[in-house]
Amino acid sequence: DDDNGAGPLIRLDRDTASPADGDAMGRIYSQGRNDADELITYAQMTTKAIDVSDGTEDGRMYLQTKVNGSDNNHLTLDSGGATFSAGITATPAATLLIKNSSGTTLKTINGFTSS
Repeated sequence: DDDNGAGPLIRLDRDTASPADGDAMGRIYSQGRNDADELITYAQMTTKAIDVSDGTEDGRMYLQTKVNGSDNNHLTLDSGGATFSAGITATPAATLLIKNSSGTTLKTINGFTSS
């Protein structure tokens, strides 16, 4: 392959006659066995259609890993920007919010200033 095309692609196509807001669009798993020989999903990427209205479609992606036996969302990407599990949010308007575990904003950083 000596062109500059996209190359190999993975396409998850939820082809439905009745698309709806909140539909799960697809999931990619990374699985393996634990020491009890149980199949465990250690990490996954999940996507959802948040708004399926023509012309205003919105999607959301979650990146999760297993932490102490439970699924943990580490990163959420959507129209509001990127939200990390550590309470950090980066918005499309180039604003970075750092919050504590109760949701209180500890630091706001935007394009040129910080407070």
